[in-house]
Amino acid sequence: MDRDFVRAQRAELALVAELCREVAAGRLGREQALARSPYPEEFMAAALAR
Repeated sequence: MDRDFVRAQRAELALVAELCREVAAGRLGREQALARSPYPEEFMAAALAR
């Protein structure tokens, strides 16, 4: 694991958090968030369920 990996991971997690906020606020649909996620649908669905 190196600095670039950590930066990339942080960026992915920040995107997931942003997508969750957008869905919670009603500005983005669940399916849109799933499509934009950097992770497989099953993981993003779990994040959206929280």
